[in-house]
Amino acid sequence: MAATIRDVAAAAGVSTATVSRALHAGAGVSPRTRLRVEEAARRLEYRPSATAARLASGRHGAVAFVVRGPLLSSGAEVLDGVCSTLAGAGLDCSLHLVPQEAEFDASLLADLAGRVDAAVVLAHTRLPRPPALPLPVVAVCAEVPGVPGAFVDLAAAASLAAGHLAAARYRQVAVLSDAGAGGDALARLVESAAWAGGGRVRVVRHVAVAGAGSDDAARAAATVLADPSPPDALLCTSDRLVRGAARALQLQGLMAGDDVGLLGIGGEQTGIDLEVSMVVEPRQLLGAAAAALAAELAAGAPATGERVLLAPQLMLRWSTARRRRILA
Repeated sequence: MAATIRDVAAAAGVSTATVSRALHAGAGVSPRTRLRVEEAARRLEYRPSATAARLASGRHGAVAFVVRGPLLSSGAEVLDGVCSTLAGAGLDCSLHLVPQEAEFDASLLADLAGRVDAAVVLAHTRLPRPPALPLPVVAVCAEVPGVPGAFVDLAAAASLAAGHLAAARYRQVAVLSDAGAGGDALARLVESAAWAGGGRVRVVRHVAVAGAGSDDAARAAATVLADPSPPDALLCTSDRLVRGAARALQLQGLMAGDDVGLLGIGGEQTGIDLEVSMVVEPRQLLGAAAAALAAELAAGAPATGERVLLAPQLMLRWSTARRRRILA
């Protein structure tokens, strides 16, 4: 039978509380007593409880991953990076889904304060910082002013997108973005990057697409393509917009690349599944970076407001290559 804390206490001639303090926290125990307890624990092959260690240190050994709105595939990739990094740090990860319309304030996190040591908050639009936070918070994907976080370098993503379309000789581009401040901001960055590149590619239309599914995106793309002077390329700023645009091209019998260029900003898997060129957001790395910051805060490190900016990568497929010219 495995030794218990009572067995160690009896062998060392101390109380069970002293054993707990000596093996976990160490406070209030003399060096001689601590050595006696440690020797008794080794002799009896006693293995302390991880839960007890956390209680003794005043910590829970867990970090919450809070998602405002549904957990989309993009959020699941971030979560994978969070969980892997926290596991490597010996911390548990708990998932908490809250309504998109929920106010980001102290009450949103208050019920977590007694169960976790920190929280990673995933949001798709910039959030205001509450006047007080009940526990350390790390933001991921969208900023919370004054709060540390991990984000994609959107200016770099816009520059990559505009530069690639210009190099591929697409001249008139329509941008499809998700409705909201985040989508509008990215569309403006793309337009600025296009002009900064000498105007070789021009944003001729910007459509903010409401909803959460790809059907709305397909309808929006079809409307753009039906213009009397349609653009020669579509730039979609999220996975669901890429899926909708690809469907619209297919329904109209258009070939991505030859008839209309199609470029997305989003996840690698979307590009692989649809054979679409993508400016790929490093989502697992985002989660890992945010979790590393959260682990430091959970261990008691002071919050510094550190921002980790990760660069996107360009993944090329036929959707931005004029195959007929290449193969002719």
